[in-house]
Amino acid sequence: MPSGPGLHRIRLWLGARPLLVLIFQDGNLTGLLGFTKPQGIEQTNFLVLVAIVFGLSTDYGVFLLTRIKEARDRGLPDAEAVAVGLQRTGAIVTAAAILLAVALGAFVTSQLVFLKELGVGAAFAVLVDAFVVRGLLVPALMRLLGSANWWSPGPLRRLHERLDISEAAAP
Repeated sequence: MPSGPGLHRIRLWLGARPLLVLIFQDGNLTGLLGFTKPQGIEQTNFLVLVAIVFGLSTDYGVFLLTRIKEARDRGLPDAEAVAVGLQRTGAIVTAAAILLAVALGAFVTSQLVFLKELGVGAAFAVLVDAFVVRGLLVPALMRLLGSANWWSPGPLRRLHERLDISEAAAP
């Protein structure tokens, strides 16, 4: 599943971009956000947004997948392991995402438009990642893929065997 997280990150970035265009380039919500003239979007904000989204989605993803893997290693079937992993991480990821969205959303109170853009885009991307991607798409995809989630390419599997590397803890 190595390509999955990368695709989700691209979707998050692409999801935040239209929102930024709608607000900051087209001039919607100018009165509410406290800027008067619609301006172009600060291009460097996209790089910062990608970095923020990459870091947080990687963190949330590793947290979720670790709990799923632990449940599977305890002998639970794949579908049940996904449910247990989501149950154990759901509240923590949700609370962390809301807290971070509020903190990033505080940038909207700045007098600098590029900070407003960063606040809106990052808060939106964090919430979408936590609720839609981690809460819905990843568990659904893992349930559909079943045991194929744990497939490993032949050369990597042989390297692990040759170096005696194992994911399971020693008994």
